[in-house]
Amino acid sequence: MKKFEIGAYRTCLGETEVIYHVEKVTEKSVVITIHKGGKYEKTQRCKIVDNGINQYCEFKGMFFESDNDKIA
Repeated sequence: MKKFEIGAYRTCLGETEVIYHVEKVTEKSVVITIHKGGKYEKTQRCKIVDNGINQYCEFKGMFFESDNDKIA
């Protein structure tokens, strides 16, 4: 099972590419930041939902999964 790890990730929401950063991971929650370092930076702690294959969370109407592309 793939779990959230600290780092930067890339996902496509419709036709828009979103880069988000996982700041902190605990057993039940994850801290996610979008637009890091920009004017519209938003940080929020989200509850982790585990479906047996991977983990996901909801952040302001967007769903982020633990198996998204990690940016090196």
